[in-house]
Amino acid sequence: MSALLSLLLTAAPLPGGALLHEHLPGALATARVGEWVTYRFDGGGDRVYFWRIAVVGEQVDSRGRPAVWVELDVGTHPAMKSPITSMKVLAARATGMSAEGVTRLMVAYGVERPRELEPSELPAMLGRTEKAERAAPPKGSPPLPQVQVKRGAPSRLLTLGGTVTATPVEVRLQQTIFKRYWLCDQIPILHLAKMELPAVEHSMEARDWGLDASPQMPAPDPAAATIRMEGAK
Repeated sequence: MSALLSLLLTAAPLPGGALLHEHLPGALATARVGEWVTYRFDGGGDRVYFWRIAVVGEQVDSRGRPAVWVELDVGTHPAMKSPITSMKVLAARATGMSAEGVTRLMVAYGVERPRELEPSELPAMLGRTEKAERAAPPKGSPPLPQVQVKRGAPSRLLTLGGTVTATPVEVRLQQTIFKRYWLCDQIPILHLAKMELPAVEHSMEARDWGLDASPQMPAPDPAAATIRMEGAK
């Protein structure tokens, strides 16, 4: 999972949040300002949440790279009334939401006013997360199961946001279906219409999308201290 999503999940754990896994990091290269999409996450029972991802601006970042402002909101209402957590990041288009790509990150919990993460901590914090995700299995661990990916032909798919044309992809670990997802160019940013993890009964589905997003997060109070990660010197 991308480091940024790990942060968001730490702030507000979402059953099935890892379903975004490989789709977010490279999504910003072609994303247009104004694009937004809301996903419904179902973790079984009453564990239902919504994510809203929106590209709300662009500028050159502090390293001279074309970058975009992305807002991510988590809540229990699809219109993000009183979201649980909100984040806003400035990420380079070429490298996306990674230790190399993110140069600014702001976060708000509930009704609190946003605060910015200390910029000097971003590379170390995001880099540690990414390094842990890429870590090799311990020596002597059993071999990883064989992964098979099967891509189908585009077909019509009914989503919560309407019927779209999507390409189904099935990922198997040996003989077990690990993940199914449907890719769709019509849906902005992630181009992801639906995803399922059958073994744990988690699912994610596009509910709404559009091209008219505007910034929702207010600017942090200039007098407020920046956020430092626990244990930082």
